[in-house]
Amino acid sequence: MLICNAHHQKSSNNEYQRKSFSGQNEVPLCKPFTICTTDGYVVDMLGPYLANQNDAEILRSMRDEPNGLCTLLKEGDTFILDRGFCDMKSHLESKDFRVLMTALKERCSQLSVKKSNESCFVTKFWPVESVHGIIKQKYQLLDKKLDNKMLPKVGSYFRIASFLHNKFGKHLTSDAECADEVLERMKIQNSVENTLAIEVEEKDFFVRK
Repeated sequence: MLICNAHHQKSSNNEYQRKSFSGQNEVPLCKPFTICTTDGYVVDMLGPYLANQNDAEILRSMRDEPNGLCTLLKEGDTFILDRGFCDMKSHLESKDFRVLMTALKERCSQLSVKKSNESCFVTKFWPVESVHGIIKQKYQLLDKKLDNKMLPKVGSYFRIASFLHNKFGKHLTSDAECADEVLERMKIQNSVENTLAIEVEEKDFFVRK
């Protein structure tokens, strides 16, 4: 089971800034791409990529690389992805991979109760942000604005930090002592109606000032 996500890192290289300006974050960024397992073990940290390369585009190029990620995968393996990979979902499923992804709002202003609950089952297995936080906390060089001279080496720095994290860091676990109870409660709550949301909708509380 693999979790994929990209993480932005600031740069002070002027030419690189122009090429890597992120409209979403409104600053120039480089983007390491992390592949990890559900316990936080980093399978690989690739890149850095330009900030304007979206996650789906990066994963597609990795998936089609003959000596890359595909050598580790087999039919039936699971990808846990966020909404940024929505363009890749059908592609991965066509290759007989299972894809778990947080729900899309589509044209709605917010997720339905059912979709919100389904998304919780996905984010329960989502340690990648914790991995990024641990690496940035332990190796503060990677949590700061990068000098120009560091840009050619930043990919190696992140891979070294990932290796040290795998070798000496603790595996991430959640509710290990009561995992069965938590899972059973999540299953029960998944079918419970949100009575507050129903009342708010029926009485139009959300349009009142």
